[in-house]
Amino acid sequence: MPYIGFRCTFSFFRSFFRFFVRSYAFLGLVLATLVVAVGTKAANAEPLVLLKQNSKPKYFVDNSGLCGEIYQRLVTKLGERGVDATVDSDLYPIKRILRKLELGQAHVFCGAGRNAKREAVYVYSALPVYEVANVIAAHDEEAFAPDGFPALISEGSLVGALFGTSSSTWLMSHEGVRVNDNFHSVEEGLEALASKRIQFFYYHDLGLNYLTENLNLPLKVVPTRFRSTPQWLLYSPHTPTKLIQEMDDAIAELTASGELQQIQKRYLIQ
Repeated sequence: MPYIGFRCTFSFFRSFFRFFVRSYAFLGLVLATLVVAVGTKAANAEPLVLLKQNSKPKYFVDNSGLCGEIYQRLVTKLGERGVDATVDSDLYPIKRILRKLELGQAHVFCGAGRNAKREAVYVYSALPVYEVANVIAAHDEEAFAPDGFPALISEGSLVGALFGTSSSTWLMSHEGVRVNDNFHSVEEGLEALASKRIQFFYYHDLGLNYLTENLNLPLKVVPTRFRSTPQWLLYSPHTPTKLIQEMDDAIAELTASGELQQIQKRYLIQ
């Protein structure tokens, strides 16, 4: 009988020990899962904020436009990855956008040209999202059609440009070109052009082709292409690396599927 009692007691303690070990193993697994989940959530504790520029047809108030449509697909793709993202409803000038990204008040901007000054502050997407050509708009009555920068320089033409843009920076890098970059919207510059306060306005073909057709001003786009340049997503330096990788992966998927090209065709003249 004592032996039987001992066996029963041993069996009880052995079963209890196994239960104890299994319970702690399960608890450890649960805790590990929670740590991973919390870590992922911490990287995206607040939604990624995507900014819109006051530049048509890149952006419109209703979230359409070239970059507006890219944002819609990007937000959907990020959601599939468990990443929350939202598009700021306001339209900002480019300088305000760059400042908000620099301070970490927002995370993403679509449609940024690339230059060394920006590369020192921000992070660019791994792939570009579209390409534009820099062109000039002129008054309908303008007879002179420059075929390049030497012609602009020799003529002494006063060329308007949008303040704070990579287009303006690149234009002013050509010594001898007379530039007025005091315009804070493309519409403001084109109104100055229509009233002949400047001879040309320099910007990308995406914006000038659309605006010269829709502003009801006596303007035209000169066919000369001064350069072609890719446009990228620009990330705040405060955006976690993991989330930047998620966005880069989403853009790669949209490129590979042809969705990005379909959006581009709706806005860019081939």
